Amino acid sequence: MAKASRFLEDDVVSKKISSGSIINVKENGREYVLRNPDRLSIAKVRSDGELYQGTAVRRPDYMLSSKLAGVLIMVELKGSHIDDAATQILTALRDLRRKGYGYRHFHGRIVASRNSVHGLKSVPYMTAEREFRKIGGSLRSSSVRMEESISGDGIVS
Repeated sequence: MAKASRFLEDDVVSKKISSGSIINVKENGREYVLRNPDRLSIAKVRSDGELYQGTAVRRPDYMLSSKLAGVLIMVELKGSHIDDAATQILTALRDLRRKGYGYRHFHGRIVASRNSVHGLKSVPYMTAEREFRKIGGSLRSSSVRMEESISGDGIVS
């Protein structure tokens, strides 16, 4: 018998669920904007305080999840240490997959105060990028602000 899939919407009590046309997360001048033209129900979870309480391992700042579209987007709003952000996102990806979270699409997003060429070519970033690609997801980074759209079939662009 196949193990049932888990979703953040089922596991996390304290979350904000929105079906608005724009969902954003913002911190210290950095912002991630998710356009939601199909008005999917999106759960926004603050990883540090809600999902990973009392752990010394650092995780991404936010997770945006659509159970219907089968998408989980891990967002790290960072200063300039892109390699640290990639490590945080990769650690969360491995943990969520090990725990049986049933998303069809996993994505990592880093919004830094500045993108350095060194950070994008670092071993941690390239390792995370490769692991996301292997499972059909993506890792992207941007400086200061990133804006994307999500569709009902789980495509993030």
